[in-house]
Amino acid sequence: MSISKGFTFLEMIGATAVASVLAVTAAPRFIDFAAEERAAAINGAVGVINSVAENTYNQAVMNGALPLQSQQSSDNVALAFGYPEASSSGIISAIENKSSINREGGWTYRVASTSSQRSVILTLANIDSASSQHSFDQILSSHCYVQYIQPQNNVALSYQVQSETSGC
Repeated sequence: MSISKGFTFLEMIGATAVASVLAVTAAPRFIDFAAEERAAAINGAVGVINSVAENTYNQAVMNGALPLQSQQSSDNVALAFGYPEASSSGIISAIENKSSINREGGWTYRVASTSSQRSVILTLANIDSASSQHSFDQILSSHCYVQYIQPQNNVALSYQVQSETSGC
């Protein structure tokens, strides 16, 4: 009787089946691609907002608009000192007119205004099932958002864009 070295065909099939089941059930727990996708979407939105804000400002300057407190652009975007205002008729309207980010595409936003700052916060609507109902502060505490802060006066004529992706 000869002694063979190696595995039989059935042993190889069995080992492959066990490895396949483990890969299908265990791998998604260790690799969270959805969080990376949400973080990438937030980072992409930062670029879109910067581009839209700069393009809107450049268009306002080319059309002879002075950087006034409040005015409308030629494409009906509300402006604050030449940049989109932090409102649904400002930066949100400009984004929807000039980019692929929109509410129907899975994004939601809230506007907040204090005596010293006016801003819009955008997040992905599918972070959880109720995110479209969240307040400004709840979206901030989610740590998965991008925030546009409009210029506040004629001295500090630039907008700000801040993002947070640690909670995505």
